[in-house]
Amino acid sequence: MCKDCKAASLNPEFEFLLHSENSHTQPLQYDIVGTKDTRKRITATTDAPFRYICQLLIAMSDGNTYAGTGFFIGPKTILTAGHNVWDHFTDKKIPVGDITISPARNESTKPFGSFNPASIITSHTGFSISDFNTANDYSIIQLAAATGSTTGY
Repeated sequence: MCKDCKAASLNPEFEFLLHSENSHTQPLQYDIVGTKDTRKRITATTDAPFRYICQLLIAMSDGNTYAGTGFFIGPKTILTAGHNVWDHFTDKKIPVGDITISPARNESTKPFGSFNPASIITSHTGFSISDFNTANDYSIIQLAAATGSTTGY
């Protein structure tokens, strides 16, 4: 187990989240709710409902890559937290080219490929950092292709 994962009490089954896309020179940032990682690993990510879930890799202005999740709610529509599409350092929406979406990702396997959003809609026009962890902390990611027709939603 890597010293960074051990220090954060990260379940060893999930170390790949920190190390597969980015090396230790640019590790993913993460939060654990509580003091111990109690998640259960799903390997059948192409089965419903897991194939509706997308990993988001988000390049922030601080130079680090962060991970978040979203899920399909329509053929070209993903629902996610607003803080996943908002730069915590500039208090601005993250450019669509700085977000990579991978539905049903399982370690390095990306059965539906990876792509960038076509556009992002926040919960309201004046969205800002003050909306994080509130009822307004959500956004819609719109896609160019109808990938949700393949994954389901």
